[in-house]
Amino acid sequence: MRARLWTSLLGIVLAAVALLGYDLWKGNEPALGLDLQGGVSVVLQPTQDVERDELETVSELVRDAVDSLGIAEPDVRVEGATIVVDLPGVDDQQEALDLVNVAGEVTLHPVLGCTGPELDPTDPTTPPASSTPGTTPPASSSPGSSTPGSSTPGSGTASSGAAPAGWRSPTTPDTEPPSTTPETEPQATTPETEPQATTPETVPSSTPPASDDSSTVPASTVPATTTTTTPWFVTPTTAPPPSFPVDNGDGTFLFESRDGGFCQVGPSGGSGQVFSRKSASAVIVNGAWSVEADLSATGATAWNALAAQCYSAGASCPSRQLAIVLDDAIQTAPTVNAPSFVDTVSITGSFEEEEARDLAGVINRGAYPFDIEPATVQGVSASSGEESLRAVLIAGAIGIALVLAFMLVYYRALALVILAGLTLSGVILYGVVSLLSAERNLTLTIAGAAGIIMSVGVTVDTYVVFFERLKDEVRQGRTLRNSAARGFTAAWRTIVNANVAALIGALVLFWLSVGSVRGFAFFLAMTTIIDLVVAWFFTRPAVLLLARSGWGGTHRVLGINPDTAGGMAGGTKASAS
Repeated sequence: MRARLWTSLLGIVLAAVALLGYDLWKGNEPALGLDLQGGVSVVLQPTQDVERDELETVSELVRDAVDSLGIAEPDVRVEGATIVVDLPGVDDQQEALDLVNVAGEVTLHPVLGCTGPELDPTDPTTPPASSTPGTTPPASSSPGSSTPGSSTPGSGTASSGAAPAGWRSPTTPDTEPPSTTPETEPQATTPETEPQATTPETVPSSTPPASDDSSTVPASTVPATTTTTTPWFVTPTTAPPPSFPVDNGDGTFLFESRDGGFCQVGPSGGSGQVFSRKSASAVIVNGAWSVEADLSATGATAWNALAAQCYSAGASCPSRQLAIVLDDAIQTAPTVNAPSFVDTVSITGSFEEEEARDLAGVINRGAYPFDIEPATVQGVSASSGEESLRAVLIAGAIGIALVLAFMLVYYRALALVILAGLTLSGVILYGVVSLLSAERNLTLTIAGAAGIIMSVGVTVDTYVVFFERLKDEVRQGRTLRNSAARGFTAAWRTIVNANVAALIGALVLFWLSVGSVRGFAFFLAMTTIIDLVVAWFFTRPAVLLLARSGWGGTHRVLGINPDTAGGMAGGTKASAS
């Protein structure tokens, strides 16, 4: 019996220490919410009535966008018909609005041709000569966000005019797999990623990052024709280049390319709504990551019309590439390797898991016809957050100190068991919250801290029920050793019932409430479960072992004097039952 008690006692202590050690080794710690750390909170609302599952999907897109930028512990949640985004550590409200911006339409365009990074759009001089001319996009004006290049030869439309030297289709040296596409990131402010071997990678960005150009001179070109308008990028002028995208006025557009160049694309042949909602996903095919998306019932016709144009490599799509454009930036331009598709589109390429998931996010984002807009933007200063955290810690410390002082007076040495139990519960709680913060993006708010402080009363109530049952057993004339065992058995049912009632209340509150109230309910439920675990595996064996010890067997040391507790007459020993 004693061995089992020690096993239970040491087992839970070692488990708590191991959990804490793991968090310290990994650098995990509780993530503080906006009200404890400071930052900006943005409430987004759709511009029309939408279903909750659609809001959930858009909230995931917002979360992916914010996570990709390294914002520490963002909290994105759906509340009613809105999406609330808390960004701890972000001070600028405009920056917060830019981070959560997932508005924008995905459009599909045939790629006519692209320039490479050696054709600097900010250079007012004539670009370097090329041995193989192609056709050029028409003149226009505008700057841009970054986009991808893609591989295959190309030529422009007849109305595009003469090509400047260096104009070519986006190409890469390797053979293009079916529907090949590069990594994409859904934010228009993220500049990075390097081109893949099979197709170029792209990231929407206001400033294209430098990267090596893997494009090659086109294998076949269309002879240059005379143009009536000189494109801005070959005009010797000191005027700054216009901003992308450029509407050429003939149905074609110029978009900036991620590799530092820019691409000419044909008219939009469809939007992201050609895909079914929430259907795009990153999957592994033949050991490599790819993206699969289902075509919607109404969108399959538009997709296949574009696919047929590009597969034939005609004048409307000489590159055989289909550009997916979001936020005026080409997200990817896969080569079309089939004239038509049935139900599902598979986009393959030599990219990593994160790249495939990013591209799936872009496709899912474009599959939603509604936009969202900021309803409110609220800032919380860092100093205010620090003051709130300090107030929470002080309130918790004062509350625990007062409870322990009362327990020490009333239960004497048993108060040490309460102190040890509360400490163990605190270690377990810290470890679990730190782990969930790292793995599940859990944040601790003022409401959550209030739930933890309130749970201290529930935990202490567990000890009071046990110790009072122990006193009742002593009053019956039993020894302290027997009273401890019988007292816990009698008290355990009451402890479980009380904690289950508190747990049910917390779960109902969590289910029906929103915002900070859910945080209160969640942490109250978590500490209630921890209380039950500690009561069985720590408090029970600790008190039983203390009652069996010579020092702990003294009634007065434990605050259980039969004379004052209503037991037998003073001086009379309690006999064993």
